[in-house]
Amino acid sequence: MRLLRIINSPYPFIYNLQSVLIPGGVTFLLIAIIAPFGFAQMSLTARMVYAVVFGGLISVSILIVVEGLKRFRPDWVDEDRWTVGRELILVLIVLGVISFLIFILLQFTGITEVSGLALLFYAVLTTVGISVFPIIILVLYEKYTLEKRKAEHASKLSAALVQHSSTSSSHTEFIDFYGENGKLELKLKPTEIYLLKTDGNYVEVFYEEGGYVKKHLIRNRLKVLAKQLPTDGFFQAHKSYVVNGHAILKIDGNARNYELTLRRVDVKVPVSRARAAALPGFLNSMETNT
Repeated sequence: MRLLRIINSPYPFIYNLQSVLIPGGVTFLLIAIIAPFGFAQMSLTARMVYAVVFGGLISVSILIVVEGLKRFRPDWVDEDRWTVGRELILVLIVLGVISFLIFILLQFTGITEVSGLALLFYAVLTTVGISVFPIIILVLYEKYTLEKRKAEHASKLSAALVQHSSTSSSHTEFIDFYGENGKLELKLKPTEIYLLKTDGNYVEVFYEEGGYVKKHLIRNRLKVLAKQLPTDGFFQAHKSYVVNGHAILKIDGNARNYELTLRRVDVKVPVSRARAAALPGFLNSMETNT
């Protein structure tokens, strides 16, 4: 059960130039120094040439795998839903591609006397055997380190929250929320609005009325309704969430992003990686305008 929680726990989707170049560099060093697959029988010059070729092809294969997934399975590589389990699956996919590529190259060059399925098995076993356990340890270590770092930062942000109720806002004018059909759905003051949340083709508006927090569905796009809100009091935390900054009670952090807890609303609001950097500035501006 604990293992399942770890596998499903948040993890940042990290894909940059280093993600492509480092595995290629490691491959170069493995061939040049450890010299598996019969490379030890070659001269140093020939081994270096093969190390450069193999390292380059490994980097290219990683680029193709990740870009292919982003193009054909963008839902699966969604940064805001990335987990430890998905990271490990991606690692295994990349290792599989690398193993097959090494098999093709070895079969074509004839460096080793082994061939056919035996060579394929040998390539997979050696590649995975060298890589998989260090990678798993690295992923879990990065998860722990990033989670600790993000939790500490979230704690500081929580401590810096402006502890006042939403009634402290200077905005008193009413905001009209219309549906796609042009019908007026809600007429609210900014201080009465807690959260806007996308729900399919609708937006859920969480608001206060008569001392209670209520929820109303409006058929419209979040982008359209959010334009009605004052920019100095509301924060676009995620493509699916806009939150009243005065309603934020607590900020938590995990390895992937932040999560907002609101007063009187039983909804955890995720902060996307794209919006995380803007959160401290937003909180500071709220404090300045109070």
